[in-house]
Amino acid sequence: MRSSNKCANWRMPRSNRMYPAARASCAHNSSRSAAWCRALLAKLLDLPFQAQAAHPVMDALVLLHKLYEDKAVELPPDPEIPLGRAWQRMIASENRSDALIAFEWATLFALRVALRNGSVYVEHSFSFCSLGMLLIPVEDWQRQRNHFYGQLGLPQDPKVFLEPVIRHLDEGLERLREAVERGEVRVDSAVHLDFLKAEPEHKAVEDLRRAPFASRPDGQLPEIILQVDSEVRFSWLLLEREPRSRSELLMVYAAILAHGTSMSAADIARMVPELAAEAIRPMMRRIADERLLRQAADTVLQFMHRHPTTQYWGRADLPSSDMMLLETAITAS
Repeated sequence: MRSSNKCANWRMPRSNRMYPAARASCAHNSSRSAAWCRALLAKLLDLPFQAQAAHPVMDALVLLHKLYEDKAVELPPDPEIPLGRAWQRMIASENRSDALIAFEWATLFALRVALRNGSVYVEHSFSFCSLGMLLIPVEDWQRQRNHFYGQLGLPQDPKVFLEPVIRHLDEGLERLREAVERGEVRVDSAVHLDFLKAEPEHKAVEDLRRAPFASRPDGQLPEIILQVDSEVRFSWLLLEREPRSRSELLMVYAAILAHGTSMSAADIARMVPELAAEAIRPMMRRIADERLLRQAADTVLQFMHRHPTTQYWGRADLPSSDMMLLETAITAS
């Protein structure tokens, strides 16, 4: 859904606060894209929108559905549906065709806000579901509330919870006041801070950081691929036989890179000049067998876990698993 009119773009900024003149200008300009808005609303009316309580957007959608069924081109006089002050003057216009256009845009903007705050929802949607679906059912809450509070380690008295929060906030505001008095922070329509200065580098710390890798030269990806393949023969597993030539082995490596990086055969061919894209594509199709890829990947993974350093990588669900990426970034360039 695209429109050359910025005011008529469905992807509006999160904040809709504008000056009155700006809102009025946006409302006026939006009326020029009536066909786009009407086509969008006609599609949206097919969705099963719901609301937990009476909502003006639901009333507006019902009215528009009836007008579209009757192929009406004018808005009935004085529809008592509040859709925002920015649109009131245009909706009350004597030209009821223009009033209908303004009413459609007002409905579209109000629907967008209502979907975001959850007051209007679509039952089957994950993004715009009911607020009730995001909360613990009332019966479960009444029965297990003590258990839930205990799990979170929270007091049931809101005052007990808020006291340290308010005390922490007061301390922060006091530090802010002192910083303003010292001239470190300037507050007008915003809070202004000086740019942080980079700390000086400490040679001892840098030498210590590099020491574990001093005896290990930086690795290049082609060399790493060759060394791993020489240990586990993953190219043999993918081909289901021994490679017959250097070119065939290169094509296996190129196809693996293409699959692993989402690059095209043409992109890989530019990286490996002696291979043509027409030769890489068949190899990509050949090794795309999920069974073969799984077997080759498992073999490489087992080889990796033979190294003592993998004991410190941790599980995939722990922060220590990032150590694998850190070491790879340092030793492979």
